[in-house]
Amino acid sequence: MEEFQMGAGKGTTDLWVDCLSSLKVLLVEDDKINQTVIVGMLKPLKFDIDAVETGQAAIDYVQNYPCDLILTDVGLSDMTGIDVTEKIRAASGPVSMCPIIGVTAHASKADRARCIDVGMNECLTKPVDQQALILAVKNCYEQIKARQQSN
Repeated sequence: MEEFQMGAGKGTTDLWVDCLSSLKVLLVEDDKINQTVIVGMLKPLKFDIDAVETGQAAIDYVQNYPCDLILTDVGLSDMTGIDVTEKIRAASGPVSMCPIIGVTAHASKADRARCIDVGMNECLTKPVDQQALILAVKNCYEQIKARQQSN
């Protein structure tokens, strides 16, 4: 198992970040300001990020384009991030196993548990803290790495 030390040596570009610098991330967020903030938080990680504004756009995207990680707002305008997660988990093919990180304005343990129960790998509360976001990505690292190696 590789050792992870965020902030050690090369700053935010640690070994795990270097391994995933070509990571394709889908951001599902209907608020342009939140999109800008999250993209800015992930910028030091050098990920390739596409953003869509609706749950249906996310479903369409993952059916047509590969991605390694999905970050979804839980409170989207057309369907919830929970609905998006359920549809992706029910899909056929590798996309059904894509790590999903939910982002919600609801901070209760029950809300977080619901997100995890439907298949999200992580769930963060807004306002999103950059270190918490990076840690959530780091927590998905082994799953992402395994998916990349199998493709």
